[in-house]
Amino acid sequence: MNSSGNRPYCSRGVFFYLYLAMAALALAPGIGMLAVNEDLDKILSPLYWERVFGCSEDQLGLLFLGVPFALTALVLLLVLVYRLWAALPPGAARTTPGKGAGFLLIPVFSLYWNFVAFYGWAQDYNRHVRERSLPAHPVSPTVAMGIAVLNLIIAPFNIVLAFAGLPNAGTVLGLPLTLLMLVFIHQAVAAVNALPAEALAEARTARRPAIADGSQPTGKGVASLVLGICSLLLPYIGIIPGIVGIVLAVQQRRLRKTGVAMAGLILSIAGTAFYGLCLLGLIMVLLTM
Repeated sequence: MNSSGNRPYCSRGVFFYLYLAMAALALAPGIGMLAVNEDLDKILSPLYWERVFGCSEDQLGLLFLGVPFALTALVLLLVLVYRLWAALPPGAARTTPGKGAGFLLIPVFSLYWNFVAFYGWAQDYNRHVRERSLPAHPVSPTVAMGIAVLNLIIAPFNIVLAFAGLPNAGTVLGLPLTLLMLVFIHQAVAAVNALPAEALAEARTARRPAIADGSQPTGKGVASLVLGICSLLLPYIGIIPGIVGIVLAVQQRRLRKTGVAMAGLILSIAGTAFYGLCLLGLIMVLLTM
């Protein structure tokens, strides 16, 4: 272990097993729909794939059951990416932790940023360990590159398939990406947890010299995290705690840039964006009635 006591820098239980559970729950509705729609007697039918991967309006509602779990998995991944970049000192990293995780939320641009956030981190980490002769585990750049390439290919396809009325096909395309992401998380968590405590402390001090004494309060960060969780769990009205959570997280990060505040910020943004889109869609439906 590399941090105080027996506490690892990145918890495997949170970032690997919880991500695995959330990803499985996010994919479960789509996989279940494929199983229900499967009919081997009609596999040679020209309309087979349209029937299998398509779904009715009622079935489409079931697919949305996986959205909160997908958002939770995304938040876990963003927090992990932030911590991975924070484990490297500024001189060894090509970007900052905030940019490394935050730029993954930018539409279209994130297709490029996946190469920086994952493949770039793997390169920078391996070079840092090699140059400093640190007793840590290397990570596979090939796995990180695979994640970036699959994101580049799958994301546009999912959008096209959704508009084509074949949303279940996105579940099939997402399976290899999810499996590859789990391999990367397993490697990355083991890698940063193997870094010496002195190396992590050096990186933390170099990035946050003004707050190294830890004297700044962190209450707003905890509040933003709680509100961020509420924003995902409360249907539609979650947009309200989400907005408040964003404000508190930004205020906290001006005082002290804590991981709790970053998690609260990401959760609050995710909840606000999701239910904001839901409300916008509901308003558009009511206006067309």
